[in-house]
Amino acid sequence: MSEGLRNEFEQVIFNSQSSLHRHQVPHKEAIPHDLDILFMTPHDHYSNLNPPQHHRNLIERVVDIMHPDIPLAAFPATMFHIPPHGEVPAHVDNPDYGRRTGIVFPITPYDPDKWAPCKTGIHEPDTYCEFHSCYAFSTDARHEVYNNEYVRSMVQIWVDLDCSEVYDRFKTGKLFKPLNSKDFFFV
Repeated sequence: MSEGLRNEFEQVIFNSQSSLHRHQVPHKEAIPHDLDILFMTPHDHYSNLNPPQHHRNLIERVVDIMHPDIPLAAFPATMFHIPPHGEVPAHVDNPDYGRRTGIVFPITPYDPDKWAPCKTGIHEPDTYCEFHSCYAFSTDARHEVYNNEYVRSMVQIWVDLDCSEVYDRFKTGKLFKPLNSKDFFFV
């Protein structure tokens, strides 16, 4: 993601605090968490949402970097916000979401010394996904975040592929349209 686009998302999250949703999934396996979602496109489960056109345009621009053969989830991208010291406990996403892999673009803090890592995979040993300008993780595997003292915000593109398939497509140049950055990390 370009610095200019990242700055636009940073402004959106700053100006949209009142539009953040503390989302609690209506499934029996739902866990309490401190993850706020800024819905930037219409969503079937939230019929009262009417995001501003500027938000929709930003999401369209970020999703447009994906290779046309990549199967996007029905809700292809989301912006997330975790407050300082917020927690997203260990969980596995519901397969009904159709988003087996999340491709993450950090927005704030955009600093490797301030970004709280995501833990993924099996316990002991944990895999720590530290700061990268873009990284992917499997939503089919355990993942969690215990945030530090900084607001953590990110844009995630959701794809309906296993993380290993996403990695293979990245390695063959069939994940994104041509990009300037090669900084990508898979967990």
